Amino acid sequence: MNTNQEICKPRHRSTNLRRSNRSYQHTPRVNVYKNDKGYQIEMAIPGIKKEDVSISLEKFVLTIKHTQPAGDDQQYLNKGFDLNGFSRSFKLGTDLSVDQIEASFNAGILSVSLPLNEQSKPRTISIH
Repeated sequence: MNTNQEICKPRHRSTNLRRSNRSYQHTPRVNVYKNDKGYQIEMAIPGIKKEDVSISLEKFVLTIKHTQPAGDDQQYLNKGFDLNGFSRSFKLGTDLSVDQIEASFNAGILSVSLPLNEQSKPRTISIH
């Protein structure tokens, strides 16, 4: 499978709002792009602390998950946004160095760097 095709496809429905009981659960939007070093995932999660986000990798599936801390007992008169938990997964290809994946969080944007392994990086081959 081609990583370029797979990583751009989230492993859930493409809708950004999913019905969960009586409220809607927001699925964060992502940007995925490729450069000569590998792939980059950027996820917009404003209002969420980095301590409440986990990233896991199992069998070439990268999962980004947020669990809402218990205790939201508010009676809302109007609720324009929701910080409910979410889980978003991406199928990765075998051309990545999975042991070198890094993540950072700045101003509500989670960035995950997925570097290509040495064999998959572009290179020039000399002719003898």
